[in-house]
Amino acid sequence: MIIHVFKLNLEAYQLNLGIVRSFVVLYKEAKLDVIKPFFLFYGSISNNIKQKYCDLLNSLSYLEYKCVETPKELKEFVDFHKVEPYLLHGVSYGCMFSFVRLCVKNLNWVCWGQGSSINYRNWKSVIFTPFKRWIYHHFRTTIVLLDGDRLTLTRDFALKNIVVLPYYSENCQRLRDVYDQLRALHYDNDKPVIYLGNSANCIDSYFELLNILSRFVGKIEIHCMLQYGSTTSQKKREDLINYGKCLFGDDFYPDVNYMDERSYLQYMNKCDVYICGRKDQSGLGAIYTMLILGKKIYITGKNFDHIISKSFRVFKLSSLDDDFLIPLSDEDRILNYNLQFSEKETNWEAWVKYLSGL
Repeated sequence: MIIHVFKLNLEAYQLNLGIVRSFVVLYKEAKLDVIKPFFLFYGSISNNIKQKYCDLLNSLSYLEYKCVETPKELKEFVDFHKVEPYLLHGVSYGCMFSFVRLCVKNLNWVCWGQGSSINYRNWKSVIFTPFKRWIYHHFRTTIVLLDGDRLTLTRDFALKNIVVLPYYSENCQRLRDVYDQLRALHYDNDKPVIYLGNSANCIDSYFELLNILSRFVGKIEIHCMLQYGSTTSQKKREDLINYGKCLFGDDFYPDVNYMDERSYLQYMNKCDVYICGRKDQSGLGAIYTMLILGKKIYITGKNFDHIISKSFRVFKLSSLDDDFLIPLSDEDRILNYNLQFSEKETNWEAWVKYLSGL
């Protein structure tokens, strides 16, 4: 049995739900007891959100899970499960430290991008580097979702046992008919619809992107994705909205409503061009969704290097010019679609192999 640990009070809880579902499906398809998952949800959250986790696992007829809210409850759980391998999914440093302090021997981490490099422009990142390095070297293995994070973890923290392994997204097959129906839709928009993504974590980059796109005022409809993310100050949100309205008027939309899985896909399909200005790993899920839906994508940094390495047809943000509104060719749309589904099969096999070796 492998214990998968998730931060229960994650604001974007749908992300956790998708990952949990994928490991249940993986186990049931592989039929290998050695990779059987147990889900440990740590932290406190409203009963309403907690119920969503319970409802998901009940719908999958899978009851191997437990919610623990306090350090005392966590210690009691670990004391009874010290020999099993643990896999921490994008948890906080406080959570990491708790498992190190409790002397878990087979401790492993899935890095979601945060903390994968030293940000020398942020004094907190520099000061806490020795602590991060000490924590990271307690992990038996570290999984990263793209190669750029492997490179910076090796460079900045001298990590060795790093595995590049994107999550297995079972929703591609489960919702394939939905994707195909959405790809066939044609929207009668007055203007091309541009999404700046993927969350409030990207809010600083939105200001710069609004400036870059300001020469298209009156020609495009622009949306800033703010549905979830960091605890960005209300003032910064208000500044962004005011700035966007000042530049684009009624063609600017701050998108703040959190959505369930199918509503999210319908929302994403209304976009013509997706742009992400973050140079570190951010919004891979949004990028993968846009690839399947056949949208034009402009990205940069680690995301661009990773996606290009897989032979997908995307564009570097620095190449954005007056032609950026020209849709992808049918050939490129089909290529991205087919590559995405072939990637999922490869990821399935890689995860089974990795989990079997824990």
